[in-house]
Formats: sequence, C-alpha cells, structure tokens
Amino acid sequence: YPWPLPDHWGRWGAIDFGYSHPTAVVVGTKDPVHGRLIITLVPYATSVRSSVWGEVLNEILPSLRSPMAADHARMEREELRAKGVDTVPADKEVVLGLEAVGRWMKVQGDGFPRILLVVQEDAPPYHPTIGRYDAEFLARELEMYRYPESKSRLVNDGKDLPLKKDDHACDALRYLIMQLDKLCGIPSVPTSLKTEKDEMWDYIALKEPTSWR
Repeated sequence: YPWPLPDHWGRWGAIDFGYSHPTAVVVGTKDPVHGRLIITLVPYATSVRSSVWGEVLNEILPSLRSPMAADHARMEREELRAKGVDTVPADKEVVLGLEAVGRWMKVQGDGFPRILLVVQEDAPPYHPTIGRYDAEFLARELEMYRYPESKSRLVNDGKDLPLKKDDHACDALRYLIMQLDKLCGIPSVPTSLKTEKDEMWDYIALKEPTSWR
C-alpha cells in the first residue's frame, strides 16, 4: 500500500466511551480496490472527558465520510457534538457484530484478511493528551479477546458472549464494521442463517459505502 494512504480513500470511525475505563476510537480507511479496511488510527486513553476528546479528535481525525458510530451515552455524544464532532448511535448487537467482524477478518486469496492494522514501531502518531494513537492498543486487545474459561475448557455461560474486559477498542471496531456493513447494504444476519454464498458476500463487501443518510 502507498503510505500515507491516498486522501481520496474513504475514512470511517467509531467510538466507545469510558472514563475510568478507556475511551477508544477506531478509524479505518477503505481500500477501494481490494475492499480492505485499513485501521490507521486508534486514539485510546483513560481519564479524559468527552469535551476534551472533542478537542483532541478535531486535531487528529482525518475527514470522515460519515458521522462516527458511537456508544449510546447521550451526555458524551452531546459533548462531542458541542465540539463539532458528529456521531450516530452504533448498532450494539453483540453476536451479529462479532459475526460481521469475523467475516471481515476472513483470510482472502492473497493470504491477508480484509482488516489490516497499522502499528508504527518507528515514530507512531502521538498527541500530548492521549499519547500514541496508531493501532497498537487494538492489536493488544484483539490478542486478549476471549470467551470465559473454566479449569478444563472454554465454556458457554448461556449468553455466548466474550468477557467484558480489555475490549474497548474491540467494541469500537465492532461498531465500525456494523456501520460499514449497513452503508454497503450487507444484511446483518447470523452466519448460521446466511443463504448467500461466501463469494457473494465477498463481492458485496467490495462495494464502496454510501454517504450517511
């Protein structure tokens, strides 16, 4: 890929709010040729108020094609709006969201998944309020993301949901993928109920998302 990524490639973002727990923002760039989502920026920090996040995001965010998909916390969203950062409520359906992310992570014919993370070991992007904001924190969370364990094996607790721990950037990624699927016209149905062939889903995912309406 060319670096920096071309300005005319579309950017989309999502945010999961926190304070004592981290707030995580995930920004992806859509490769219009291969349909890949390249995660370039993951601002991530604790103990930062939403009003301050609004100021930080105004400084570091690229131009987004649509308002950010956001956690449903109304006060936080209003504080971002007051700073000029627009959001829309995210689709927070966990199981459908996990299946959507799983489809995007499917390895393609060239040996790479449809989601790529950019971790800049040398001189990563840095902001004095939140620190580094490449995809390092998302990469760490994905490595730790798992279902509950018993002493002997993985168990289903009846909810079939991952542990709610160290998952803030993962949640924001899920919001982002659900938003992109909606904008691309991809139906949100479980894989178990999917009737289309995988090749058709791959074709749909190559579609360029529409602008938010």
